[in-house]
Amino acid sequence: MTQAIQIKITLEEIHPPIWRRVLVEETSTLADLHSIIQQVMGWTNSHLHQFTIHGEYYDPNPGDEDFHAKAKDEHDYTLSQLLSFKVKKFDYDYDFGDGWRHTIIFEDINPKDPSKKHPLCIQGERSCPPEDVGGPYGYLAMLETLRGPKSDEKDRFIEWLGGPFSSDKFDLKKANRGLAKIRPGSSDHKY
Repeated sequence: MTQAIQIKITLEEIHPPIWRRVLVEETSTLADLHSIIQQVMGWTNSHLHQFTIHGEYYDPNPGDEDFHAKAKDEHDYTLSQLLSFKVKKFDYDYDFGDGWRHTIIFEDINPKDPSKKHPLCIQGERSCPPEDVGGPYGYLAMLETLRGPKSDEKDRFIEWLGGPFSSDKFDLKKANRGLAKIRPGSSDHKY
């Protein structure tokens, strides 16, 4: 029987934390996990990414000059393989310019419940920062401006965001609608 791994994804350098808890099939690859993270966090897959596991790099284009020359192919490694390598925690970096680092923790593994569709987001807190906001420090500066008094800068942020922004909001149903589009192991989500 296929196992379901419970993982927790936490965006680093943001307090209070932004995190998601997800059930993922053990046969999912790191490439699948990239797609899952993009959906549950609310990113738009507009930038490069890589995983760092025990000091080694895994990315979608090993050998590409935009990545580490000795990187391994994220399509070739499943979550069950990582567990067999005794991996419990690793990093996922997204948007090297803004520098969004996520910590991934394997929390639990159980038989997959056939009544539940996987991947499945079961919990989360706080909304994802908008793309291209300038990383953790740019995001915190944006939030401070939005909480402040009316100003031209605040108006520019609201216009750029397309309206009001709530940093406390997380939409579990929206995250799972996005996950429903992912077909682990398929090539339609390789980036």
